[in-house]
Amino acid sequence: MKTLLGDRGLDNKSDSFNIKIDEASGVQKVAESNTLEQDNGKTLSESATRGRGWSIFRVPAHVREVDNRAYSPRIVSIGPFHHNQEALRAFEDQKKRFLSRLQNQRSRGCVVDLENAMKEMEEKTRKCYSEDFGGINSDDFVRMMLLDGCFIVELLRLHTTMTTSKGNGDVEEPILETRWMVPNIGRDLLMLENQLPMFVLQKYMTSPPSRPRQLLLSTSLLSDFLNH
Repeated sequence: MKTLLGDRGLDNKSDSFNIKIDEASGVQKVAESNTLEQDNGKTLSESATRGRGWSIFRVPAHVREVDNRAYSPRIVSIGPFHHNQEALRAFEDQKKRFLSRLQNQRSRGCVVDLENAMKEMEEKTRKCYSEDFGGINSDDFVRMMLLDGCFIVELLRLHTTMTTSKGNGDVEEPILETRWMVPNIGRDLLMLENQLPMFVLQKYMTSPPSRPRQLLLSTSLLSDFLNH
C-alpha cells in the first residue's frame, strides 16, 4: 500500500526524498510483533486481523520514549491518528480555505463529486489503518479525508505553479510565502502517523478526468515540495 512517504511505504528502500528514518526497521519489526500494545489497548496483531492491507500505524511506544516530539505533527494533522487534537485545530481553517481554493480552481460541483468518491473509498481507506477508529463516524471520517486530502493536493498544485511561474505574481498563497511554514508542513507530512493512502490522493488529483493540465501525483512532485 502506498502512502505519502513513497511507493514502498515503510521499508525505507526508496531515496525519493533523500530522507532516512532511522527507526523504520524497528517499526517493521513491531508490525510483526504479537505483544506490543497500542495506545487504545489493542495489540498490533489484533488490529491486523482486520486484514493484511493496513500500512499506516502508530509509532511504537518504545521508539516514542526516545523523543516523543520527533514523531508528532506540530502544525497540521493528516488522517485519523492526530485528528482533532487541540494543538493542531488552528490549522483546520486553513484546510477549509484550501478546499475553497480547489473548488474555485475546478468547478462548483467538484467538492460534492470528491466527497461522493471518498464515501465509496471509505471502507478501503479505513482498512489501511491499524486501528478501526470506531469513534469517528462515517460522515466525519469522509469529511476529514476530504479536507486533508484536498489540502495536500492543492498545496502541491500551488507550490508547483508558484515555482514554475518564477515569482511573476500570478499566484499568491500566504502559507507558501511564509518561509518557516513550508519546511514545517513538509516535516509534518512525513510523520509516520500523519499519512493518507496514496490512492486517496491520486483520486483527488485526477478528478474530474477531463480536467485540463492535470498534475500527476508522483514521488518527484512530492519530493520537489519536501526538499524546497
